[in-house]
Amino acid sequence: MLFAAAWNEMKHHPGSFSLLGNNCSTHASLAFNKAGVLPSAIPGIDTPDNLYHQLIAIREGQFRSFSGFLGFTPEPGGFSIDML
Repeated sequence: MLFAAAWNEMKHHPGSFSLLGNNCSTHASLAFNKAGVLPSAIPGIDTPDNLYHQLIAIREGQFRSFSGFLGFTPEPGGFSIDML
């Protein structure tokens, strides 16, 4: 409920946007802060990667997180998916 309220507030009053420092990660972090999920702003530069690592660290041991990339290799009749 608090997370959704934070997003709704930003929807009506989005403020400024900047690539470094006031971006989508910053706004997501603000919503997590207002919802009580995260205790502070993103450590370091506001990037999706730093936000992800902050979320993982704050909930360490409470769940498992898997991340990575998918690659696609062309094959006759379609493609195969490679987990990287």
